[in-house]
Amino acid sequence: MTAPISVKDVNRGLRTVLWPVLKAAGFSAHTDRIAWLDTPGGVGLVETWSVGSAWDGGGCTSFSFSAMAAVFPAEMASARTPSKDGLLRPHYWHCTTQLKLQKGLAQPWFRPFAGPPQKGMVRSLLEHREGLQKVIRKDVHDRPDVWFVREDGSNLDECLADLVAVVTASALPWIGTRCAEFPAG
Repeated sequence: MTAPISVKDVNRGLRTVLWPVLKAAGFSAHTDRIAWLDTPGGVGLVETWSVGSAWDGGGCTSFSFSAMAAVFPAEMASARTPSKDGLLRPHYWHCTTQLKLQKGLAQPWFRPFAGPPQKGMVRSLLEHREGLQKVIRKDVHDRPDVWFVREDGSNLDECLADLVAVVTASALPWIGTRCAEFPAG
């Protein structure tokens, strides 16, 4: 068996595969998980995040990921809007309009609560987990909004290639249309 991968491996893959595509589309800045397109009237962005601690209820690995495209009109900026060097740097949750990206891969492997709770889990989290088990589906299924990265990373390249295809086909045209609607600053 291959050694498990980590979120660092996913971040490395994003830097290698996704960010060059976004840079070619005019995105001028990025972190490991978010890239911004500055326009005269606001900013567009593509953001990814790991499932993280929700992996147990989601039925996937903690480094499986989701993605969102969003736009933020400059006219809505305030002192509380994240910025850097005078440029708006919002996250998707700051944005007025969002597009949750949906993968093009079939991955019917999501199995919520497939194993026992983690050792040492505090009582409140155990109770929370028990409550979730009563309301979250338990069958093996797919999720359109989560790229399931296998524990050994054997499908990471496939997940990243699909993300790039979705961003190119859906997110970039959507961001371009929405940003064109912004009044010029």
